[in-house]
Formats: sequence, C-alpha cells, structure tokens
Amino acid sequence: MTLPANLDVFASALVFVIGAYLVAIYVGLLVWTWRDVRTRTRDVLAQILAILLVAVFTLPGVLIYVLLRPKETLVEAYERS
Repeated sequence: MTLPANLDVFASALVFVIGAYLVAIYVGLLVWTWRDVRTRTRDVLAQILAILLVAVFTLPGVLIYVLLRPKETLVEAYERS
C-alpha cells in the first residue's frame, strides 16, 4: 500500500481547518460571555473577571461562569422592581 504523494498537503489543510474551527469557537465563547455579562451586571470588575475566566479556562470557564452569573438580567430586575 502506497501513500499519496501529497498527503502532507491534505494533513496540513486538515490541521488548518480544525485550528480555524477551534479559534472560531474560542472567540465565539468570549463574545457570548462579554455580551451576556454586560446584560447581567454593571460592575466593570465582574465583567472583566468573567471574560478572563473564559479566556483562561475556556470550556470549564464557561461552565463556572454559567454557574456563578446573576440569575436575572438588568432588564428583568428593573421590570420586577
């Protein structure tokens, strides 16, 4: 059995596509966290810490953020009051 001559091109293209997908997921998680935390608190320190949590720990950071974030948005709290 012989391997195709341009197997390294296919492998590098596959690595590039997987890498681009992972970068897109990472950036998407950061953007989602940033938008979500801004709707839930006005505390700038909490916003920065939430984004840093997701930036450093990625998926576990998102899970921790979802567990610790305020339960209601600022709009919901305003409407309730």
